[in-house]
Amino acid sequence: MAASCDSLLPLILLLCLSAQAVDRSNFKTCDQSAFCKRQRELKPGQSPYRALLDTLELSDSRLTLQLINDNNKVRLLLELYRLQGNITRVKINELKPLKPRYEVPDVLLSDPITEALSVVAQDENSLVLSLGGKDQRLIVSAQPFRLDIVEGPQVLMSLNSRGLLAFEHLRARKDTASHTGKEEDKPGMWEETFKSHTDSKPNGPSSISLDFSLPGVEHVYGIPEHADTLKLKNTDPSPVILSHQNTPIYLFRTALDFSSEVPQTDVRWISESGLIDVFIMLGPKPADVFIQYASLTGTQTHRKRKCHQSPTALSGPQTTFHSKTHARSDKEITCGFFLNDNFVYQQKATADGLILRSGGVQRPFVLTRAFFAGSQRYGAVWTGDNAAEWGHLKISIPMCLSLGLVGISFCGADVGGFFKHPSAELLVRWYQAGAYQPFFRAHAHIDTPRREPWLFGSENTALIRESIRQRYALLPYWYQLFYNTHRTGQPVMRPLWVEYPDDVATFSIEDEYLIGKDLLVHPVTDEGATGVTAYLPGKGEVWYDVHTFQKHDGDQSLYIPVTMSSIPVFQRGGSIICRKDRVRRSSSCMENDPYTLYVALSSQGSAEGELYIDDFHTFSFEEAKQFVHRHLSFSANTLSSRNLAPDSQFSTASWIEKIVIFGGSQPSSVTLKNADGTESALEFEFDSTLAVLTLRKPGVNAAADWTVVLR
Repeated sequence: MAASCDSLLPLILLLCLSAQAVDRSNFKTCDQSAFCKRQRELKPGQSPYRALLDTLELSDSRLTLQLINDNNKVRLLLELYRLQGNITRVKINELKPLKPRYEVPDVLLSDPITEALSVVAQDENSLVLSLGGKDQRLIVSAQPFRLDIVEGPQVLMSLNSRGLLAFEHLRARKDTASHTGKEEDKPGMWEETFKSHTDSKPNGPSSISLDFSLPGVEHVYGIPEHADTLKLKNTDPSPVILSHQNTPIYLFRTALDFSSEVPQTDVRWISESGLIDVFIMLGPKPADVFIQYASLTGTQTHRKRKCHQSPTALSGPQTTFHSKTHARSDKEITCGFFLNDNFVYQQKATADGLILRSGGVQRPFVLTRAFFAGSQRYGAVWTGDNAAEWGHLKISIPMCLSLGLVGISFCGADVGGFFKHPSAELLVRWYQAGAYQPFFRAHAHIDTPRREPWLFGSENTALIRESIRQRYALLPYWYQLFYNTHRTGQPVMRPLWVEYPDDVATFSIEDEYLIGKDLLVHPVTDEGATGVTAYLPGKGEVWYDVHTFQKHDGDQSLYIPVTMSSIPVFQRGGSIICRKDRVRRSSSCMENDPYTLYVALSSQGSAEGELYIDDFHTFSFEEAKQFVHRHLSFSANTLSSRNLAPDSQFSTASWIEKIVIFGGSQPSSVTLKNADGTESALEFEFDSTLAVLTLRKPGVNAAADWTVVLR
């Protein structure tokens, strides 16, 4: 996989660190946090670590060797694993720690399946391992210690290339007799004071750090638990700080260590405790990375049944536990190590409890704002307590996009803002945007003025009503996407570059996004806007405005005039999207309603899509294969429905009420062919101005095989 300065590298680093996000004065900066300050004082290019190649041990699935810090003679243990699916795991721990260091449990679905490692070359200062992929190698350099992942002649990633690996070993206070090196205690190693809180550290200094270099890469993404741009920015002079906190409102653009200078991006991870455990997923495509990550931490739950779970704010330093607070364990573990893991356990326990209460029948729906890697297995996430401000509406898009990249697809923001009172314009725009995000709800603080949609005037009420109707009409498409992410880990709401990884123009776009791969949404997020500029990707592709059916070529920036009723949404040419267009009081009333198929033809005159149906409530779709999964395709003037799950058994009363085809020509006749061989003529209308063909009441069951032929 060649990389260049204009390339996007589809890989994800997962380090087992804790995280979450506000009066800024209540939270430490890096300079006010002793461990962070110590780590940031390290200078690049002065690594004391050396790999002892003569300690190498190699089994079928694991390579180990020792690292030594030449300054204090403390030894570390390096473990390298090759995992199934083009994943490399790197672990670094103390060789003989004073007590077991904390290792995050329960994030992985199970012990990853390993594959054979082999040494293909070795000399006195390096060894080369095969990673199994085409021309992919892992090079271990001894002095100074460094890891390089290469593909052919191209270096994809380097670890400790800047020499910023640092591992504070556990020690007894004021006793370094067990080590031959001379070490002095520094301020904050055992105790530090912030405002009125004195935070003792019974385990002493235990921080770790490791740097990563990405040659030829300018665009990096991730760190989902913060409110900032999708593309991560340089962090000099202050790093991004991820910590376990509970706050009344999150601030966006808070100030990992990043620097990006052509032709390389450098990343440094620093943690207050624990050990280094890195999973490197090499794709090569974005879709491959999502599958690889899902194989480790699981996929988004395909569930409902509601319960709300939220952690409680604490009065300790930075509104969290004191570091000395102990957990009940057979190890010396303080609460600072695992607070975010605890939120996963809360969500899991809540979901499991709801399942047990229903006798194991009903799917739960658990909503949380506190989460960690693996939380997607148990429910949905909202972005936290935001404010009724245009900036918070705008930032909700990259926040949910970032979450989707790490498996948490069921994401949304409080429509209208939790705190403060939105203007009518802001509330309408937020409903329009929220209707096209995976999790959609209006939510506000109890002390804010009432904001029911009918309190903002009849015109605004009608606009909000229309947004909600658009949401409900697309529920079949949303449901099919969530089934897909449950199976594959592909994000429901995704950046444009996920589907167009070779289009450099998509790499920095965060004000528009894709729902699945077939709908492109550009919400209006600026006050008083009279137009937006949307980028339609895909050279040779076409896009259709879902409201007007107007056709536009891909690979262009398009200025779109907007009014208060506008939210620019486009359907990709080459796609088929199923909707339920009848207006009902609730989704439960829609269960047996008929479908309308929207067929958007590509420039080659073809299209495809899927339809997924189950009982929407129970686990029968998994346990008894009770579901319908259809493949819909249009080619050579023929539209057909084919069964993708012949082993499944499920009946539905829903049927196909209408088929809308845009981008085609007027036929002379339209014939429906049923699975039993019977045929019937269909009535149709053709709008020559927009090239839209409408077929009315085919009347076939949504679970049946059928074909429609245009002549």
